Amino acid sequence: MTQRPMPGGDNRARLRRDLLDLRWPLEQIADEIGRRFGDSPLAAFRHALGLSQAEVATRWATLCAPTGEAAMTGTRISAYERYPAPGTKRPTAAVLAIFAEIYATTPRRLLSPAQYAQLPTPERLLVDRVEQTATRAASTDLIVADQGQRQHDLVPRRQWPLNGATTPPRW
Repeated sequence: MTQRPMPGGDNRARLRRDLLDLRWPLEQIADEIGRRFGDSPLAAFRHALGLSQAEVATRWATLCAPTGEAAMTGTRISAYERYPAPGTKRPTAAVLAIFAEIYATTPRRLLSPAQYAQLPTPERLLVDRVEQTATRAASTDLIVADQGQRQHDLVPRRQWPLNGATTPPRW
């Protein structure tokens, strides 16, 4: 079976390379891909990493095969990425957690505000808890990294570029 070229696929790949050359962090590359091409956050992260749906399905199998979880397919990934389009299914918090592991982010970053609002309360609480834990861990990393440096020099790289700047300011 041959794969059809994806509309905008070459443009996404070119944008990804250009932003990587500028040393943009993954989350900002995903945000920009989503903004420019109208991709969902879930699809934008996949494109930001330069992964095909088949590659994501393979990584899913690597993570979940030992536990006997159901296999992921490109068709299911596509349906999750296109949610809430007709005929698609909302990804659960558990599904988002596995995608987040594959994409090196948090489940919350893989949801639009509208998708987040549609989550059932128990799932929203789980997504929020993971986000809070990740935020605390990032803050701890900055404090631990402060071996003799001034604290204000330890601006997380993921916050840049800000207002078009490609590197953090020197203070």
